[in-house]
Amino acid sequence: MIKINIKKIFLCILIIIVTFLVIAAVYSNRYKFSGINTIKYRSISVNNETSIGELANRFSDNITKAKFVSETERINNLGSSDYIPINSILIIPIIEYE
Repeated sequence: MIKINIKKIFLCILIIIVTFLVIAAVYSNRYKFSGINTIKYRSISVNNETSIGELANRFSDNITKAKFVSETERINNLGSSDYIPINSILIIPIIEYE
């Protein structure tokens, strides 16, 4: 009788772990499922000190803002809290939403 309980507990833990891994995989690849695609890149000159969030407000909409920020940080090796200094050149993504 104890063996049956241990098997049930092990099975429940296994199901929880697999469910967590599936949810994490889907969340990390959410842009592939949402129809948000980067179609090309553009170089811009920053004339005032600004942040990536301010650039996202200017160059993207609410649907593509998270993708814009993550892609801009990745391409330019920036952190989300980094301010972009005056007279910097950045590469930004042009994002399409289907």
